[in-house]
Amino acid sequence: MADIRYSGIRKAPAALVGKEPNMAQEDKYGPQSGFGVIESTMLLLMVFILGVVILAAYSSASSTRRDAQRVSDVSGLQKALAYFHQEFGQFPQASPSGEAVGTENSFSRFVSKWPEPPSPADGTCSSQNNRYYYEQVNGGESYSIRFCLGDDYGNARAGTRVVTPISVQ
Repeated sequence: MADIRYSGIRKAPAALVGKEPNMAQEDKYGPQSGFGVIESTMLLLMVFILGVVILAAYSSASSTRRDAQRVSDVSGLQKALAYFHQEFGQFPQASPSGEAVGTENSFSRFVSKWPEPPSPADGTCSSQNNRYYYEQVNGGESYSIRFCLGDDYGNARAGTRVVTPISVQ
């Protein structure tokens, strides 16, 4: 039988046997796990930054979509005005509210309802100039449609634009 001598190492109390110092405390549900304060803060920060990026992208896309609708509406009005001019030899009269009406509402054959621009107004556009304002020019020889773009769209610059039969300003 081997001689076992005391080497100066004490035995740990029975309650601490198998446990390492500074380890997570165990409770009746097992070892503690989860995020600490720093990890939780970093997670919240990343979620916040991601949300800001997504919101900015959505906002920009929404503004572009509204500007595309404005350009499409004005293009449709230009086509209807060209058909009116082809049939009647002049462009229709304007109503006091800035809509093309023609004689005895004859323009309604070409456009059933004057389009409403999408809202809200974007960029430098206000709620007053976020509309399509038609004006007959030179007794029906020409016309202008004034509208506002919130951002540059295609070749059109942001701000109040004026469309005539031959140009966009």
